[in-house]
Amino acid sequence: MPGSRRPRQPGHRTRRLLIRGQVWRLCEFAGDAPPGEKGRLHGLCDYVRRIIWVSACHRSQLDRLDTLVHEVLHAALPDLDETAVGEVANAIAVAIAADLTRPTGEGHHRQG
Repeated sequence: MPGSRRPRQPGHRTRRLLIRGQVWRLCEFAGDAPPGEKGRLHGLCDYVRRIIWVSACHRSQLDRLDTLVHEVLHAALPDLDETAVGEVANAIAVAIAADLTRPTGEGHHRQG
């Protein structure tokens, strides 16, 4: 059936995400853009097919995380403007990266 094929790139798997009650697919693309798209992209949110595309060729893990958060924000909040998405995605990505690189046990203080 046309349009029913799952997008795949060699060597990359498709993951499922639940975003605001809807199942989305998270797919990687090699090269400059996802299949059928033009230009040089880091990521893309395909609202019609509910696919979040993320480039397999990021400069750093932080850049990849920033792109992933950016595209998930587009999927979750489609009315949010591009500037707001970019600023919020970057702040979230930096905070997550800082926490993930923190030595284990550092900064975990529970109030009881």
